[in-house]
Amino acid sequence: MSKLINSLVLIVLLAAISSCSGGGGDDGGGGTRETAVRVLHGSIDASPVTLVQGGINLQTSRFAEPRDYIPVEPVGLTSFAVERANSPGNLIASLGPVLEKKTEYSVLVTGSSADSTLSAAWLVDQTDRPDPGLALVRVVNSVSGVSRVSASFGASPMLSAASGSGSDYAEVPSGLTSVRVFDANRNLILSRNINIADRSELTLLVTGDRELNVYFATEFVDYD
Repeated sequence: MSKLINSLVLIVLLAAISSCSGGGGDDGGGGTRETAVRVLHGSIDASPVTLVQGGINLQTSRFAEPRDYIPVEPVGLTSFAVERANSPGNLIASLGPVLEKKTEYSVLVTGSSADSTLSAAWLVDQTDRPDPGLALVRVVNSVSGVSRVSASFGASPMLSAASGSGSDYAEVPSGLTSVRVFDANRNLILSRNINIADRSELTLLVTGDRELNVYFATEFVDYD
């Protein structure tokens, strides 16, 4: 029952934020000039989280909240902690990635607090800027109970992502685009029109809960 109540509250909140986008990076040239990281909070029943590096709070994020990139030093092998924002030190996951120069990353918070599957995944993001008239898109799957999602962006080939992961990037025409998202059984779970900015990189974070039959999509937009 508590899971249902929490999700119904989130439905109201997401009416205001699900169509928002977050961006960052360099708006000129052919790629990013710095190493940076952001949080994709995709757990429908989890409280806000904070990304911590070396005891420093880098970014706090709520469910399906678009966030910009935060610059970090490309120090090679390092460690990050994902903690509950309301309980500092309450660890959700530890990550030990290698940070490369001029590379962007996303930390995907996924799973469920209710069934103790809350976790975090490290994603490497695209930093090559597409040509005029085009954009780069990918889909990230953080839907509770859905093992795989597939998304179509207009007439472009389908993109697919397993639970807790992201698809490859694909080049699509920029502008107004019809997006359709399907579950592993090819059932349509989301359909909407989005305006993809020219020469942008768009991550479509698909979230929700199969048991409750509620699904959301949040756009994270970057311009390298």
